[in-house]
Amino acid sequence: MPAIKQRISVAMAVYNGEAYLKQQLDSLLQQQYPATEIIILDDCSTDDSANIIQQFVSPNIPIHYYKNEVNKGPLYTFRKLVSYCTGDYIAFCDQDDIWLPNKLDICMQQMQLLPTQLPAVVFTDLSLINNNNQIIQASFWKYYGIYPQQTSFANVLFNNVITGCSTLINKAMAQEINKMPYEAILHDHWIALIAYSFGQFYSLDTPTVLYRAHNNSVTQKAKLSLQSRFFNTVKSNPDFIKHIQQARAFKQLYNNRLKPQQQQTLRYFTGLARIPFMQNHIMQKCMKYLIHKMVGIK
Repeated sequence: MPAIKQRISVAMAVYNGEAYLKQQLDSLLQQQYPATEIIILDDCSTDDSANIIQQFVSPNIPIHYYKNEVNKGPLYTFRKLVSYCTGDYIAFCDQDDIWLPNKLDICMQQMQLLPTQLPAVVFTDLSLINNNNQIIQASFWKYYGIYPQQTSFANVLFNNVITGCSTLINKAMAQEINKMPYEAILHDHWIALIAYSFGQFYSLDTPTVLYRAHNNSVTQKAKLSLQSRFFNTVKSNPDFIKHIQQARAFKQLYNNRLKPQQQQTLRYFTGLARIPFMQNHIMQKCMKYLIHKMVGIK
């Protein structure tokens, strides 16, 4: 374990998390590389979450609890969380997972190898568990066909490959999160766009989080290839429009920080909104060809 010189803030968003909140807080307090502080922002829970959190607060345990005045949703809440954090690094946290004891330790080891002047993120694989804490899939990445090292900026425009609760970010990345516009889909998708363009990342294929897959969770969706996920996205027009809006906001903020090829990819992607997707068989063939050319599907 490295000498503890760098301060880590754990940032947890909570909304009606009473069922598993205690287990998660216990796992945060059992980290081999202890967090300097645990910042919790409650998005107006109506259950017993606040009382559970208060049971963990003491002079010896650095847990700070805040609450939104009205329900704001995850994007606002995670951006607000970053503004409360005082650490050199920030680890995002969900309310219902379980962190393995070495999560912060191994993330910090890798983070220290990345340049501090660039926005950087370290993220890891996860193991899926059910509501009884039983592992149902040892590797989230293998189960969903996620290959971070083979992913490009173009890929990330279509689909996010970073799961927020597995991440550790540096101050430079935190500064970019503070700029995150409300066109962003989620904070971890915005982090991925930055990391795969002008930032830095390290992906670790070791699970560090037991990631809870509820019966109604998005993790219960059918396994899909990148190509299948793309076609499902464009067929669901409101969802695809969100990706276009996010890309336009990203372009407005960061186009001058991108390489020429990335700028061209971004122009291409935002221009897809003008194409009448999936209207006929010819269009499907054209889109399949364009996807192969753009994101390198083999």
